[in-house]
Amino acid sequence: MSALLNRLSMLNCFKGTADSCDEPPNVDMFREPVILNVYDIFNMNEYVGPIGLGIFHTGVEVYGVEYTYGGHTFDSSGIFSMTPRSAEPELGEQFRYRESIQLGYTQFTQSEVLRIVEQMGCQFPGNSYHLTNNNCNHFSNKLTHILCGRHIPSWINRLASFFACLPFLERCLPPQWLSPA
Repeated sequence: MSALLNRLSMLNCFKGTADSCDEPPNVDMFREPVILNVYDIFNMNEYVGPIGLGIFHTGVEVYGVEYTYGGHTFDSSGIFSMTPRSAEPELGEQFRYRESIQLGYTQFTQSEVLRIVEQMGCQFPGNSYHLTNNNCNHFSNKLTHILCGRHIPSWINRLASFFACLPFLERCLPPQWLSPA
């Protein structure tokens, strides 16, 4: 009975109705690892990464599938699945796999994870992608929080947070870099 209540609590957390969303699920219920796959974008990370200003793409791997988010001009989900850690063939030549970080374990079944990801497509349509305000790292952070109660490391989205805090810097970037719409 407690397993069912815990699962319902996590689903309510996803819907935004639970008060205890920051509490991780019961340790006895852990089944499947939740892995954050991190990719370098551009070769600039070799130079700006050491000072904490890298440009990263992320995806969440669970049950052997990696889920990630990208922009397009349509009002449909921007979430897609891919083979884990397959940067160049699936993401493009400007992406290079960097590392994997296991954030925890999920109690959700594979079909429940798929249903959660599908529901998140409404919150992450392709035409709402924005480099600093609604990017792949925002998606990964939300999904990992739902699945295992953990957030992605802050260094991954530091540059986007920096730009979001200083709007005049964002105006210096070409608009096509910020959003596909």
